[in-house]
Amino acid sequence: MTARTTVFGVIFACLASAAAAQDSGGFTLRAFGGLSDLQGTDISLRGLTSAGSFSSSTIAGGAVGYDYPDSPWRSEIEFAYRSSEASGKVTGDYASTSIMLNGRYSFPTSGPVTPYVGAGLGFITEIDFDVTSKPNAGQYNDRGGLAGQIMLGADWSLNETWTLFGEVRYFTTADTPTLKNKAGDTLKASYRSTDVVVGVTYNF
Repeated sequence: MTARTTVFGVIFACLASAAAAQDSGGFTLRAFGGLSDLQGTDISLRGLTSAGSFSSSTIAGGAVGYDYPDSPWRSEIEFAYRSSEASGKVTGDYASTSIMLNGRYSFPTSGPVTPYVGAGLGFITEIDFDVTSKPNAGQYNDRGGLAGQIMLGADWSLNETWTLFGEVRYFTTADTPTLKNKAGDTLKASYRSTDVVVGVTYNF
């Protein structure tokens, strides 16, 4: 057996192994957490507008999905929570929860690391701004509203059951949220974030 034949044999075995793993498909559970960089925005509160910036931003969530057999495509339903601290004339916590329907395309590889791209569409289940600065302190919130996101990441397969992943994503609401407190006062601030997350996938 020549060296060239040996090399081709190893490559074929790796590709066959990757194909077999892809063929299996099945349901998945994902859990993730990381940093959420909420973009600075103008904050309009009771008719007065000021510049706002955010720090100490986090994201956490999970998803139930399906990995289609004989296909590079995956789909999932995801729940995520984001929270950011506002600084400026208006201070407080700007947070949201969302439910998204995501689709991902994995690029074929022969090793344990598989890059992918994805996109999602969904809605904000709740968004609220807990204002701490006076004289307008209080909770301003709203429900509903469309949202979208795009994703770029990579899976690292540990075995047939467990997979680690890292991901960068951009998340945005379709419209600028308009939040209200119990008295009917309004707060408007855009909601766009760049997230860096790491997580684990359990493959059934």
